[in-house]
Amino acid sequence: PVYPVFVQMEPTRRCNLRCVMCALTQFYHKESVPDMTLDEFKHVVSQLPRSTEQITIQGTGEPLLNKDIIEMIEFARSLGFRTHFNTNLIPLTDEMAERLVAAGHDEIMVSIETTNPERYADIRRNATLDRFLENMRKIQKAKEYAGATRPKITACSIFMRHTLADIPEMVAMLKSLGVVRLHFADMCTYPEYAGPLTLADGSDLREQSLSATMSKEQVAEEMAKIKALADDTMAITVPGDWGDLKVRKPKDGAVLTCSELWRLPFVKPDSTMATCCWAPQFVMGDFKTQSFNEIWFGEKYRNMRLKHLTNNHPEHCRQCQQLMYTVAKPSSLWGVVEPVHSTNDVFMRFRPPKFTSPFSNSLEKR
Repeated sequence: PVYPVFVQMEPTRRCNLRCVMCALTQFYHKESVPDMTLDEFKHVVSQLPRSTEQITIQGTGEPLLNKDIIEMIEFARSLGFRTHFNTNLIPLTDEMAERLVAAGHDEIMVSIETTNPERYADIRRNATLDRFLENMRKIQKAKEYAGATRPKITACSIFMRHTLADIPEMVAMLKSLGVVRLHFADMCTYPEYAGPLTLADGSDLREQSLSATMSKEQVAEEMAKIKALADDTMAITVPGDWGDLKVRKPKDGAVLTCSELWRLPFVKPDSTMATCCWAPQFVMGDFKTQSFNEIWFGEKYRNMRLKHLTNNHPEHCRQCQQLMYTVAKPSSLWGVVEPVHSTNDVFMRFRPPKFTSPFSNSLEKR
């Protein structure tokens, strides 16, 4: 059977910040969702197939707010899974840093866009740059004390026009803090959910999007400048293409689809499984009443895969940077989604499609 390589588990929907471009700020902020419990986490993780290499323990919330986050990592590590999470890092304590190192946690990806304190506070609302830097040093100190190389520290940054000039200084600062990879992404906004989104100066957040306000040539020039800042100590990845589904054309008859439908399911705090963290409304099943196999090989997943493979993507998916071209023709993939008596038999005959992304970083391991 074709099983996922990565699994994303959302330990909490809560966050201490209200970052202006975040999905939580835009359309999750009104929800009140209980945190995932340690028992719920163990129930799901214990069912994951051997193909799973890594568990990303975060979703739209701040993972460090879940009181059991360290125990979750320890349990996943005890079963041989790599562990990873993204964080704004603001809630980190000395004890957390020490326990993350002791648990052998594999990777912490921190979020930052600028070295300017005012712009940082305007973007990462309820946070300060000083606190971020203080907590970065806590991780460094804990690793040095233990003589450990893990967790590896990486960073994620959302492109915004008003922070482009800050990037060279930010790269230098992150290198000095031991960051080994910096990943950039374009900004997605969903004004239909949140209404007008503005910065402190009153400007529309959508005006900060590079892909929406710059030509492809201008974007390519900026990307080249940024990639030139990489060296042997820190890799830098940037999106390799821009635009939405309306302007993308299938290459050589291939199909534009979401690879996460085959490789990365998303488990919400209530133990339901969805297609991804940006589309939690697409619920595929519930671990309270179903097993992993029943959900993964179930009718809802087959129908969603069919929509993508036949170019009938849900509207919500259309601007997502995770969309990829499959090199296989659609006719060779129908067995994935056609109703059958034995789903497992279909997947035994099916091999995962090879994906060619219109974005250079989309297949990068998380």
